[in-house]
Amino acid sequence: MKKLLLILLATLSLTASEFIDITLRDYVRIVSKQKNISIIIDEKIDKKFSLFIASDVNTKMYYDILETILKNNNLKLQLRKNHFFITSVLKGTAKVYKYKFDYINDEDIKEIMKLYPYKSTYVKNLKTLFVESTSKQFKKLTTLFKTIDALPKQLKLKVTILDTNIAKAKEYGIDNKLNIKSNTNESFFFNLLAFPFTVSNTVTTTQRTNLTSFIKFMDSNNLTEILSSPTITIFDNKESLFEVVKNIPYKSGETVSNDDITKTTTSIKYKDVGLKLQVLPTINDNDVFLDIDLTSENILDTSETPTISKRHIKQYVTLKKNETFVLTGINQKETFKDISGTPFLSKIWGLGWLFKNENEEVKTSNLTILLEVI
Repeated sequence: MKKLLLILLATLSLTASEFIDITLRDYVRIVSKQKNISIIIDEKIDKKFSLFIASDVNTKMYYDILETILKNNNLKLQLRKNHFFITSVLKGTAKVYKYKFDYINDEDIKEIMKLYPYKSTYVKNLKTLFVESTSKQFKKLTTLFKTIDALPKQLKLKVTILDTNIAKAKEYGIDNKLNIKSNTNESFFFNLLAFPFTVSNTVTTTQRTNLTSFIKFMDSNNLTEILSSPTITIFDNKESLFEVVKNIPYKSGETVSNDDITKTTTSIKYKDVGLKLQVLPTINDNDVFLDIDLTSENILDTSETPTISKRHIKQYVTLKKNETFVLTGINQKETFKDISGTPFLSKIWGLGWLFKNENEEVKTSNLTILLEVI
């Protein structure tokens, strides 16, 4: 109120050659007081632009000037029940239009529409956007939508997952060689799978075919196990997940109740254990950037609450088409324990160990992942 009075006093004290620099919001306050009406401004309207009003303008013209200002700024003074409301007005006839998307992400659509002043609703299940606008405005939106709603770039990714038993490889030795008719030294392939710290992880185009033959040789001699070798389709900026797992049960709890008859209830849960490969690609014209997240888990015993070993690697790789990258050196020493015993007798408290047998097996292995974009 004090600010309003100061504005009115300043207006009366100015000479005929002076102008008032005033915001729309303050000018509306003057008109509201002059006409004794309530005027509300939509909060979406920009409050920062200012007006320059000649100080000698007849106060009776204030309301007419306001209407002109609103019209020139695509705004309107709308009469409600007992007050006026200043809001934006759409040029032409506003209707509700719809556009169905095919590929673009739902969240991206919502972010794009935040840039426009139109009322819009996106229905996720229909992948359809409903927009209240004029025909001309919607045509401009449609042109934009067609540009961005395109099929993402895609390529094929060949993933070969190998598990090499280092102990067996040492027993076999590097003297038993596969006859590969090329200048490539097969010991390089052997070290790549069994002793990766001695070689690089780059495989040239000329080496790729020979490496494939060597892997087959190692697999046939039970030195390297091919865990999986899928070819998956990858899309630009779309996450792909590949899993080779077993769904194992394990005891999560035990409840004993005694209502005349003693009852023991065991709670069982299930967990996916194995190899999980998550890939987020960024596809360019000449190369592919891969954000790789690899988790490898193994069961170490056959008890009711088995121990699980876990290997996790997060790697960033840049590959060109038809190029092979080797992710290796994921070594692990696993001790597998298997406990067996005579039924009933092995569970006797204090003496049960006399009727149990415990077998222990140690395995040292190297996990190798070959990635090839085709």
